[in-house]
Amino acid sequence: MKIGILGYGTVGKAVYELLSDNSELEVKYILRKKGKAVGDKMTDDINKIICDYEIQLIIDALPGIHPSYEYIKEAITHGKNVVSANKAALAYDFDRLLKLACKNKVALLYEASCGGAIPIIDEAKKISKTDKASSICGILNGTSNYILYKMYKDGLDFETALNKAKELGYAEADPTADIEGFDVRNKAVILCSTVWNTFSCKAIETLGISSISHEKILSFANENRSIKLMMMAKKLGNHYKAYVMPVIIDNSRLEANVPDNYNIATIEAENAGRLTFFGQGAGGRATASAVIRDAYDILECLDKGNSPESLNTILFNELIEDNELIKGKVYLDNNVYEHASPHDYLEVAAKNNSFFAFLPDYF
Repeated sequence: MKIGILGYGTVGKAVYELLSDNSELEVKYILRKKGKAVGDKMTDDINKIICDYEIQLIIDALPGIHPSYEYIKEAITHGKNVVSANKAALAYDFDRLLKLACKNKVALLYEASCGGAIPIIDEAKKISKTDKASSICGILNGTSNYILYKMYKDGLDFETALNKAKELGYAEADPTADIEGFDVRNKAVILCSTVWNTFSCKAIETLGISSISHEKILSFANENRSIKLMMMAKKLGNHYKAYVMPVIIDNSRLEANVPDNYNIATIEAENAGRLTFFGQGAGGRATASAVIRDAYDILECLDKGNSPESLNTILFNELIEDNELIKGKVYLDNNVYEHASPHDYLEVAAKNNSFFAFLPDYF
């Protein structure tokens, strides 16, 4: 199967390198920016890839929403299967992209968009077909986890920990999406939509970690607790609620002990119980491995003579957002509110850049 890769950054380059000796998955073109398309396989013309009848799969390894979102739509419209690692572009209009893929009888797969190498999307798809998930929670951003881990473990202040994350390549020059929770929000949209087959999970309330000081970390450490940036989501009947926010965790829990830039995700299901997934949540080779797993799923489907659209997630449920589903203890600056909904305090915290952390009742 011939492939076109969009982007040659950390992930795109790693995908190409891992496929360099692969006889089943052959990279024909790599899209790069103008002035950087140097080499036999390089091109700066997206149409050269999308309009090539030999190419059956396009791998999207571009950053940001645009032009990735438009390229995914064009590729699908031209009958190309797509594997995307770009959570921002997918979350932008997840419902429309999946419907378009089904309409054009191609696959749109996205394992690498959530949790790097962790096979959380594949399991979420299986659970949505065979079981009922009641909750999802996880640490899904390596940059923010590294910062909070270093603040707790090594006593660093926020800025020092952030600078170390940049030095190690965990944080971008502009780390806003990571530290303000936007990256996790995109992943939460994709993960909730997948496990609950719904298109109603787009507006997830989000607060990042920029207001968390070493002093606050230390105060909870003295109680044998940690603070982690997490996604939390619950579903009861046709009601749901999801957040991305700083969460207080007892140090006896697995989530409190996730080190450095690792990720963890847990799905609670009616029959299967608690299923937890842990591993490298970022990095070129780790993410590329998830991309290639998706590529092989498409290849195997085609080899069997099946339509690749059978691999797609189908979104058909319309859920009702319910702020009463997630309650607990809210810490806002020096105030504590018992059995409270985060919804009632997140906007205030964001507006005033106040310290905020949440200790769930059910956690």
